[in-house]
Amino acid sequence: MRRIARSANSVSKNDDTARRILGIDPSLTSTGFSYRIDDTPYTGTIQPGKLKGPARLYYIRERAQEVIEAARPDLIVMEDYAYSRGPKSGRVFNIGEGGGVLKLLFWEAGIDVMILSSTALKLAITGKGRLPKGNEGKQVMVRSIQKLLDYNIQQYDEADAFGLMAFGEAMINGRGPLLLRQRVRAAESPTMERGGKLKK
Repeated sequence: MRRIARSANSVSKNDDTARRILGIDPSLTSTGFSYRIDDTPYTGTIQPGKLKGPARLYYIRERAQEVIEAARPDLIVMEDYAYSRGPKSGRVFNIGEGGGVLKLLFWEAGIDVMILSSTALKLAITGKGRLPKGNEGKQVMVRSIQKLLDYNIQQYDEADAFGLMAFGEAMINGRGPLLLRQRVRAAESPTMERGGKLKK
């Protein structure tokens, strides 16, 4: 059975956050996630491997459910879809299916979801809304998180998820360095999707 890849990082800063935030960077191949327990951040990925179609969607949903149970979030910050306009643009439907499965899961759990654009995330973490394409841009995100948030991370999807969590913590709880909080205030406002009626 495939397992969620998760790693803990001991770097943390003591404060009492009002709401528990879960960052989710959705993907069909490697969904990144990040949350805190007892002020210790955890990051990881959900990787369905070679699964395709409904089996892949089911796997992502089941592992995401495990993440929710571990994180017990009050709010999820999720990156909005980034649709390709190139020759692989037909994958847009698959991306939408994956995101829809996650959104339904969060709705059923009664958890509010903050939808953040990729541009707003990049601006908050790096100070720039546009980054170079490919691995070069991803490395900029990784280095910025290491420098701005004092968190040692290497995996790209985990880095984005950590950035999403940090954005939510800065906006909702006023947590994080002053520069991050200033950038969050200057970034494009995210949208909110409320949790469903099944909330307990």
